[in-house]
Amino acid sequence: PWPLRLRGGKVEEIAPAIDMPFGFLAPHTYTVQHLDLRAGDRLIMLTDGMQERSAADLDLPALIGSTEDLHPREAARVLIEHVVRAHDGHLQDDATVMCLDWYGTDSTRRDANHGADLTEASPTAGQRTEPPEPVDH
Repeated sequence: PWPLRLRGGKVEEIAPAIDMPFGFLAPHTYTVQHLDLRAGDRLIMLTDGMQERSAADLDLPALIGSTEDLHPREAARVLIEHVVRAHDGHLQDDATVMCLDWYGTDSTRRDANHGADLTEASPTAGQRTEPPEPVDH
């Protein structure tokens, strides 16, 4: 399926130029493509399992629109939850969704030219500076 862009409450398909899937017939030179993304846009990428069989009756654009105020991780969880429920909990194919919010290049939250702000990342396993909090069971 084509990627979907949520902008201002409206969901639209984005149709990039077709290229080879990652890892297929390697080595391969991939084409850099430009997407029309503006600060505040949400990009949804999904596998065909999100639209197959019982899930084909879901109105994905409306569902995506209803998750606009959610964190991208929570929006993806809601979308998967609806697809799994449509299949009565028994998926016949993978149902994968990736949800990305674009903040633009002028945002102070992220440095889009150099990747994520590593000061906000979780510590690498084995490199904690203090012991983890105890877990009550």
